[in-house]
Amino acid sequence: MPDNESTWSDAKTRVNRTIALLEEHAKPEAFVGKEDKEIALLGKYKFTGKSYLQNYSIPNFYFHVGTAYCLLRARGVPLGKMDYLAASEPLAG
Repeated sequence: MPDNESTWSDAKTRVNRTIALLEEHAKPEAFVGKEDKEIALLGKYKFTGKSYLQNYSIPNFYFHVGTAYCLLRARGVPLGKMDYLAASEPLAG
């Protein structure tokens, strides 16, 4: 996909297109038994399926979430710690 979003609406559209693409092509059963499959990244990094997920993908995801959170806060968006940590709905209690 081109990287040319300039509005929140554009960004939301891209997210929705990405979700649709993943739902169509990344079927859960395709990942079964791939924990030990070798994955080469950028021609120089090698992982197993499990180590790619645990040591690259998940940390990379949270790095970008944290960075976006900090950039939004720096721009004055009224976010707090619980916007980052909490579930979308408060727990009944």
